[in-house]
Amino acid sequence: MGIGVMLAVTFTDYRKLLPYSLHLYMLTVGVFFLILAYDYTMNGKTYMYLGGSIRIDFVAMSMYLFLISVAGMLLTRTWRFRSTASKLTVFVLLPACLFVMAGSIMELMLYLFGFMILMMYTKTVRKEKLYLVIVSAIVWTAACLLDRYTLGRVQGWVQPTQDPLGKGYEYLEAMEAIRSAGFWGRGSNAPLPRMPYLDSDFKFTYLIHSYGWIAGILILLAIALFIMRLARIVKEVDEPYGKHLIVSIVPLFSLFFVWPLLMSIGMLPIVNLEIPFLSYGNIGTALAHFAVLGLVLSVHRHRSSIGKPHTYMAK
Repeated sequence: MGIGVMLAVTFTDYRKLLPYSLHLYMLTVGVFFLILAYDYTMNGKTYMYLGGSIRIDFVAMSMYLFLISVAGMLLTRTWRFRSTASKLTVFVLLPACLFVMAGSIMELMLYLFGFMILMMYTKTVRKEKLYLVIVSAIVWTAACLLDRYTLGRVQGWVQPTQDPLGKGYEYLEAMEAIRSAGFWGRGSNAPLPRMPYLDSDFKFTYLIHSYGWIAGILILLAIALFIMRLARIVKEVDEPYGKHLIVSIVPLFSLFFVWPLLMSIGMLPIVNLEIPFLSYGNIGTALAHFAVLGLVLSVHRHRSSIGKPHTYMAK
């Protein structure tokens, strides 16, 4: 299903999305309010429930939807001359309120990360850009400080040995699993009973435990080459809308790869992030990653048929 979605998006002209940027934003907000009204939560997080055992993590998908819509709205004439206060409300405060109401502080921080990178790139009044970035950074910091779960994980990462059975447990177990794996690992389906979330957050740790340091090195090289290729696409695209999409999506998409890998080996604090295409996750999130990759490929596919940069702007 994911490959089908990726191919469908890849062979679609991404520029057709630009006139519907505001519609996409309004649709995302509307669906957000709808799932909040139904209030289907699991472990404190809100999901879109479709019946049976099918639930979609729309909140995680909305990070990309908000960024795609904002990337287009910044280029339309209607929003280009809006006041800073209106942009702040629509681009920062409203999404922040929705993420907080859904109990998804991590998704809020990820969205603000992509938005701040987009704002640092976009061509707008320097004072307005600075104001939006500063407010976004304040909201990001406040969200991080208010999330006790994330703060506990950071404390455990800084000094894991002080609480080996509590905040530092997962860090110490992950290090021991990697250390004891050896060059060739413990074999396929090797048990690791004391380590949680082996199919999602700590998939990389389990792969090293099973197949050894050689598997970890190969995975790191493959992901490094993949991210380098994505970064090269950023340099190759000149059309403003495509550039906005790439600049806002690629850093966030790359973070989903880099952070879980580094946290698995103790170099970053543990957060609830699954490696795209490798870890087990919600079907909605998986399809969103495939769709985003397809959008990046669509921008790259049409890079040579655009013409001069900064000449296209929607009404």
